[in-house]
Amino acid sequence: MKQKIFFFFLNFMAVASYGQVTLVPVIEGEDFKVNQRFNITYVLEIKGDSYIQETPLQLPDFSKFNMIGTASDQKTYADPKKNFIINQIIYQVVLEPKQSGTIKIGSARVIVNGEIYRTEPFDIYISPAEKTAVAVTKPADDIYLNLEIEDRVVYKNQPTIAVLKAYSKNFDNFRKVKNIQTPQQHNVNFKTVSNRKSEIETTGNLSSQVIAVYMIFPKESGKVSVKSVSAMIKNTVSENKILSNKVNLNVKDLPKEAPESFRNAVGNFKVQLINRSEGKVETDKPINVTVRLSGEGNLGNIKLPAILESDHYKVFPSKIINHIKTGKTGMKGEVLANYIIVPQKPGSISIQTDEFSFFDPSEKKYVSLPPQTIEISAFTHAEILDDQTTLEKVNNYTNTVLETVNSPVIHTSKLKVKENAGINWNAVLLNFGVFFGVVLLGFLYRRHQRKQKALVMQKVSMKAKASGSVADRENEIRSQQNVELSAYFIYLEKQLKNREWEGFFKTFEEMKLEVRKSFSAENESEFRNILERERGPKITEEYRNLIQRIQIERFAPLHLEENIIEIYDQTVELYSQISK
Repeated sequence: MKQKIFFFFLNFMAVASYGQVTLVPVIEGEDFKVNQRFNITYVLEIKGDSYIQETPLQLPDFSKFNMIGTASDQKTYADPKKNFIINQIIYQVVLEPKQSGTIKIGSARVIVNGEIYRTEPFDIYISPAEKTAVAVTKPADDIYLNLEIEDRVVYKNQPTIAVLKAYSKNFDNFRKVKNIQTPQQHNVNFKTVSNRKSEIETTGNLSSQVIAVYMIFPKESGKVSVKSVSAMIKNTVSENKILSNKVNLNVKDLPKEAPESFRNAVGNFKVQLINRSEGKVETDKPINVTVRLSGEGNLGNIKLPAILESDHYKVFPSKIINHIKTGKTGMKGEVLANYIIVPQKPGSISIQTDEFSFFDPSEKKYVSLPPQTIEISAFTHAEILDDQTTLEKVNNYTNTVLETVNSPVIHTSKLKVKENAGINWNAVLLNFGVFFGVVLLGFLYRRHQRKQKALVMQKVSMKAKASGSVADRENEIRSQQNVELSAYFIYLEKQLKNREWEGFFKTFEEMKLEVRKSFSAENESEFRNILERERGPKITEEYRNLIQRIQIERFAPLHLEENIIEIYDQTVELYSQISK
């Protein structure tokens, strides 16, 4: 602790003369050993709006360490009364010493208003690693799971997204992760969104991979601890079980004085009552009526509004059908309850559901929906017969005979006499015309699409000029790069409008590779280092979040158009900044 205070005091005194710009390193820990991780935090404060940071923070040489990871945060404090602004940037590096002895950590630098500000170099002593008995390395020793939940403050029964990631230094360990199991607990429900693995990301010498995405539903309020997700690491010798971290949720209780019709529905929903039977309704014969609950929230865990009992009809138990997919704030889609109803009395009959209420987290209030009603007119069998023509009566009688009596010569159980049995040649010719028209339009559209893609994605050849300045050459490269990015943006927008999701993600991958090549980066890790050095940690962090979001969306079982639109807007904005 004394060493930490000494470092902070030494560097603070070194930069105190800078006045409005302060750059201080803070080292966490006292005893440092080989292969033992520790953090170094650099704090940059710029006071006043007249000071402009011209370069990103340049870190010292960490070649004698393994750089495990980095993180950054930026905050701005403003006092409108005093017209005073403070910009604070915190940059943290996780290091792992490679060797023992005294190691000098050099200066970090930044340029503000054309002036260079740097920290003073300092020495730290690294102790040798503790000697341990030689043992065979197990895959579980070099891989761990991390359950990440971004939104940890939710209401009771309000779903939240959880992403399960695996971290390892060895790429081979990722394929050995098998049999992922979610915990069984009374106060939390897990629903699997996707089990498809994403692409492997590398930061420093540590790699990560998204191996599962879940939707979590807390069933009680208060501090709720989500238990660990487990997985098996299989190799040729044995199996090892690994556990993820536990995550605490702050589950807010729903407001009191809930309506009587509230059934633990949290989200935003709509109820419809639909009569799916056609033709006239006859007493003592069944009709199909559907209660449709649609929206986004904890669909699948809600008790649907029921059809009320009545002396005018009989209600039989419903059959539930789910059409649900993953949304931004929960499960999105519809739940159908198909009822069979048999009218008991002729005349006008009103079929009605009970009331339905839900809690809307965005509005923070309960919403009550009125009962849904449909009106039908039921007729007796005699009334329906009186209303039929002679030909309709003969056809109905013939169909009844053919459906109930089997012929000894041919099976006639499926044969029915149809009205207007003659061939309608106008309809036949119209159908053929429509068919050939659709085929022709499809052919022309595919041909136009291929030409458009070839035109947009054509590579612009760049020939080196024999003369000219370096600045002219850089301007030419940037102009060529901007033209290519514009072409990619146009093609991404076209695929978005046509809902060609797979083509959208493939085009993004092509654009990502082209931009990476333009920065002369051979792999993703090298590109991120270049991006952090030339564009700063903020752009690098936005790029990492965009790549992670695209990987999750690409391997999701269903794609929502609003999610793809947000990804497109974020891609255009971010890559425009990268290509400046």
